[in-house]
Amino acid sequence: VQGALEAAVLAFAGEAVRLAAAGRTDAGVHATGQVAHLDLARDWPERTVMEALNARLGSARVAVLSAERVGEDF
Repeated sequence: VQGALEAAVLAFAGEAVRLAAAGRTDAGVHATGQVAHLDLARDWPERTVMEALNARLGSARVAVLSAERVGEDF
């Protein structure tokens, strides 16, 4: 999941980011309800981020269900 999302961010925003996630899953195990955080240089609208990532995830069997801005202490 982490690798798929980081690759999608690179394809969408042109940024190599390090995703911070709440917990982990092993390969082939579902990650339903997984929460993750990343910082982007540009102030993108949340819906744009969600849709752009999903468009670039392709066959990764990963989907972003929502995107929200959070405080610096998240």
